[in-house]
Amino acid sequence: MENYKNSKIGRETVQKYGDILEMERPQTEESLRKHPRMTLQNRAKIFSPFSPLRGYDEQLAAEKQRTERVAKRILTEEEISALSDRLMQVTKGMTITVRYFKEDTAHPEVPAVGNYITLTGKADRIDPVFRTLQVGDIVVPFEDLVEVSGEGIMDIDAYLGTGLFYQQLFRDVGERQE
Repeated sequence: MENYKNSKIGRETVQKYGDILEMERPQTEESLRKHPRMTLQNRAKIFSPFSPLRGYDEQLAAEKQRTERVAKRILTEEEISALSDRLMQVTKGMTITVRYFKEDTAHPEVPAVGNYITLTGKADRIDPVFRTLQVGDIVVPFEDLVEVSGEGIMDIDAYLGTGLFYQQLFRDVGERQE
């Protein structure tokens, strides 16, 4: 865009209003009394973004997450074993964070598509018969779980204390072979 002052419209504006363009705003005592000058803080409030709907941005983010569907990931045997070991450490009332797959039942597809949801809350019920974990009002089937964490939940090696034992054992065996 070219310089406005040097454009045809800019020159016409300067020609018409040149005598008042550089003047200060006229102020009398009466006008200042009726319309006092606004503080900088109040002026800033005028130009701040307006959000009439509280929580609308959060709902948009949730809707975006809902519409971004992904295929369900198949866990390896090692991941299933580690997840099982972590589930055995969960007790009722423990605050945990779980990440699970929620299938989009409105649009069933093969393979299953949906969203991965992270949920934090108290473990209300662990049902080994029906293979479900209840966190608050939400019941999550074991086969949809991807990750379980919380204070007091450890990796199985740390839980059993075997990790350091095997590291030391393999180091000792390696030294003997040399």
